[in-house]
Amino acid sequence: MCDLVDQEPAYVEEAMQKKEWVEAMMEEYHSIMKNDVWNVVLRPEDKAMVSSKWIFKIKHAVYGSIEKYKARFVA
Repeated sequence: MCDLVDQEPAYVEEAMQKKEWVEAMMEEYHSIMKNDVWNVVLRPEDKAMVSSKWIFKIKHAVYGSIEKYKARFVA
């Protein structure tokens, strides 16, 4: 069986168990904050809330080795 580091986690709880994924999530968080991507605002009562989730991908080098763990926070 593969280690969780060798798999793309389906849930953030799985990702939080491995430092490689936590580091990828922190990199994404810092990028969002640095680029001032979004603001938290009060939701108007007549509007639906926008949901969000983490997407995890392993980027491979030409010969199949792991090049990068990539986490994206999407709405």
